[in-house]
Formats: sequence, structure tokens, C-alpha cells
Amino acid sequence: MMTTGAENESFSFLNEHLIETWIPADPNGEWLRRRGETGNRKWVKGTEAEAQAAGAVIEETPWPEQRAKGGEFVQGAPEHGNWQFPKPEFLAGLPTDPEQLYERLRQDSGGGKQSLVYAADALRTGLVPAAARANLLRALTYLPGLDVTDGAADLDGNKGVALGISEDGERQEIILNPGTGEVIGERTVSDSMFAGIPKGTVTGYSSITTAVVDGIGAKPTR
Repeated sequence: MMTTGAENESFSFLNEHLIETWIPADPNGEWLRRRGETGNRKWVKGTEAEAQAAGAVIEETPWPEQRAKGGEFVQGAPEHGNWQFPKPEFLAGLPTDPEQLYERLRQDSGGGKQSLVYAADALRTGLVPAAARANLLRALTYLPGLDVTDGAADLDGNKGVALGISEDGERQEIILNPGTGEVIGERTVSDSMFAGIPKGTVTGYSSITTAVVDGIGAKPTR
């Protein structure tokens, strides 16, 4: 969600981004990432016509194409990986006992809602093998305040099981494919009124899909 304003008025909308990442068969090879705004907006407070009439400015952010060996798009990433970029060395060093794995997750993230955020960071990459993915989901059962909602929808209308936690006026959810444990989307929901945004408003959501293609930069055929 983005907020823009003019004088004493503010307007808020969900701004859609498309992020595409190509991972080579050899993950040590060159990766490609493209990101951009689609222009699709879902207005939460006010309308686009009202924002324009009030003189509010809506700017699009340019995102340059990125290429990087081993997918290291960010400079200074840990050599052996982390939750945000779970290299095989990082995954191999995690505890296999779910309770101990939760403790490691809690210590690294700071605990609470951030534990779920860090787990989602890892799962979202698609780099976590099935066994490690299952173990991480078992570890999340030790997270205080975590609840499970069946039939939660993601951006594309796909249904899944949501793991959620409410903290600091916001609810964070990750939505899983119940058959594979893969993350198919995420969602944040306001748990309190803020800046004129009612409680229960969806402030961000996403959909994640994966496919095999013939080469870097190629689009999926289905």
C-alpha cells in the first residue's frame, strides 16, 4: 500500500508490482531479475480521480534489470547465505529438530511476527528443498500466537492454508499449498485504524508462481 497527499488530504492505494526471477539449472550461474509496476491500482482511501483533482502526485519507480552470478543481487550478502537467500550451506547448518530450529529462527529474526516474516523470506525463494520446508513449517508451530486458516485466497484467487500472527496493529500471513508446503502468497491486514484506513483492510498481498522455461529471460508458456 502506498499513500500520497496534497495539502490536508491523503489518499491510499495498493500498487501492483511484478517481479520475475530466472534461476539457472546450475544455481551458481547467472540469474536475472526484472521488476516493474504494472499500473494496476486498487484504491483503499479515495479514488484516482479524487487524488488527481486534489493535486496529489503518483510517481512510478524505475527498477533496472539485474543480473548476478549465484543470484547475489545485493552486495554484501553473507557468503554462506541466510534466511533471505538460503544457500545449501546455510540450510545444511540449520537444526533438524523443529523446536531447536524455531529457537534459531527466533534468535535470528528477533521473534514474534518477524519469525514468520523470516520463514516466508526463505520459503518464497523456492530454494528450500521439500524436507527442509516441512521441517521449517513444523518449527513454526512453536511460534506463540500463530493461527491457521484454511481456504485463504491469494492475489490470483488460488486457495491455500494461511499461517498468521497479529502483532503491533498488523496481521501477517503466509499462504501455503497444503499439498506441497510451498508458499503461494502472502498477505498483511490492518488490525487497527490508522491514517484513516479501517481495521481489517488488506494493506498488501502477493501471489507466487513458478515454472520451468527454456532459457534465461524466456516466459512460461503456461
